[in-house]
Amino acid sequence: MNSGISYTMKKAIRIDSIKESCVFLPEGHGFIFSNGYYLQNGEFKQFDNELNNMLYSRRKDAANGEDFLYVFYNFEAGVYDLLPYNIIEQKMDIPIICNGFTFFDSGKLIFFKA
Repeated sequence: MNSGISYTMKKAIRIDSIKESCVFLPEGHGFIFSNGYYLQNGEFKQFDNELNNMLYSRRKDAANGEDFLYVFYNFEAGVYDLLPYNIIEQKMDIPIICNGFTFFDSGKLIFFKA
């Protein structure tokens, strides 16, 4: 017997790293945390980078308005986790794990590894 009611299967995902820090993505896309992201459409990606105690530091916006770089940092270990996110494609590129970085006036990024 079909009652005309549609049921949607919902599931919960455990994301331990959001207890340390997480930040909302632009335009309500979802949120980003030190080793992945969760989009409002249900897409989830988590990188296995074994980084712990990463705190949100800042966001760098590209001049094109569609690329964002989220910076997480572990003060004790001296490690940065740079997470590039593209708002048009709604995806994050591979994280850059480094010990320091800077931007040139042209917008180019240079990073350092110990």
